[in-house]
Amino acid sequence: MEKNYIFHQRLKEQCRKIKKPIYQVERELNYPRSALNNYRYGKIPSGLRLLELSDYFDVNPEYLLGLSDDPKQTTIAEYFYGLELGKKKELYQLCKEYFDPNLI
Repeated sequence: MEKNYIFHQRLKEQCRKIKKPIYQVERELNYPRSALNNYRYGKIPSGLRLLELSDYFDVNPEYLLGLSDDPKQTTIAEYFYGLELGKKKELYQLCKEYFDPNLI
């Protein structure tokens, strides 16, 4: 499948997951009629629309564009803030050793 068409395929996939037709998503996001169906021709959405859709479906923008196969890919910061204090300290020590082994 061409990269340009992945966005529309993933958009349809996300609509199926939440059991809503594309036109209903358009209405809920106050988009013009057929705005999302027009992406079936390979057009890429604007940055703003991409962020709105990724937020609506709770997936990352890279996934919708086909740049990632993980819809819930987390950033390093999100991963770090989700750690318990002990694990944060362990990670800090590992980073310290990696960047400056003379500090040990």
